[in-house]
Amino acid sequence: MNKNVPFSEYLQHPGYGSGAVRQALRSLSHLQHYVATRGEPPTPQMLLGSATHCAVLEPREFNERYVTPPEGLDRRTKAGKEAWAMFQEANQDKQILTSDQRMAAWTIRDTLAAMPEYRALVYTNGTASVEVSQFWMDRETSVELKARADMLLDDGVIVDLKTAADASPRGFAAACARFGYHVQAAMYLDAFGEDKYTRFAFVACETKPPFACGVYWLDEASIELGRQQYRHALEMLRVYREAISWPIGYGEQEISLPNYAFHDAEDNVEVQL
Repeated sequence: MNKNVPFSEYLQHPGYGSGAVRQALRSLSHLQHYVATRGEPPTPQMLLGSATHCAVLEPREFNERYVTPPEGLDRRTKAGKEAWAMFQEANQDKQILTSDQRMAAWTIRDTLAAMPEYRALVYTNGTASVEVSQFWMDRETSVELKARADMLLDDGVIVDLKTAADASPRGFAAACARFGYHVQAAMYLDAFGEDKYTRFAFVACETKPPFACGVYWLDEASIELGRQQYRHALEMLRVYREAISWPIGYGEQEISLPNYAFHDAEDNVEVQL
């Protein structure tokens, strides 16, 4: 377990993180694209997510990492373009946020600070260590892996902060399934389990007013499914590491609508007597 690894150094480590593991579950083509584009500029949603992490977990570092352009800067004019160029030149080592992104990141931090459930999680489970890295080699596949926990609490809890369009229990559960957050949870529990971290909590925060947040614990069935899936993903990573080529796309097969579509249809059928 490494508590003082800069994020830039973590990114350069050759191991695969949970993002790569989750892409491997989609296809090796998705994994290849993920690996090839990791250095590309972040999307606005990703930038807001990283700024929120910093505001919540490392607030003293915020102004060293992020900057917002001065108000009234009109880049359509010659003077505005010159001022913008000077602003970029002076802040080459920082990421640029809009005023709305900065406001959202700090409002989320304030929302969590006022939330009894979050305070109980963070302040009653021992001292918190933030941005903690772990590097290891999987024994069965010899695949190098890495994980970076947002927060580790002395009482054995791993905390992961997520931003979401819908952080309600139902909405975030759907996001877990869609984005493979349960896979990440299982992987992190295995990564830090030898250091006695055996419980995993998500802190999910909405990125628009009223910036509602929730503290969620995945049930054991969901974590076990995530463990099975990430173990399968490691086999895919082993193939990716050794293969020269792999199938393109998803191939050809018969598909069926998901179960909920049939249940919804039954609920909406009009019964005529």
